[in-house]
Amino acid sequence: MKDVFPDRQRIELKLKYTKELKENPELVEKALEYQLFEPDLLKEAFEEIDDSQKKELEKLKMKKDKEEAQKRKRKRCVCFIKI
Repeated sequence: MKDVFPDRQRIELKLKYTKELKENPELVEKALEYQLFEPDLLKEAFEEIDDSQKKELEKLKMKKDKEEAQKRKRKRCVCFIKI
């Protein structure tokens, strides 16, 4: 399973398996029963997910940078009025 999920540690996979076995035993048994799958398709799906997550993170970072720039701009525009 480490080959299928390269970003996960062995202990994480084991904990996930035991959790799913307790919560959804019929789905786990069904998945183990039909072990015909293509790792290449799974890798492509993971790459697509990773790409979409990276794009979302970039958007959030750009938004955060833009907000910080606006805050800095507001701080610079403080005017002092003497009475």
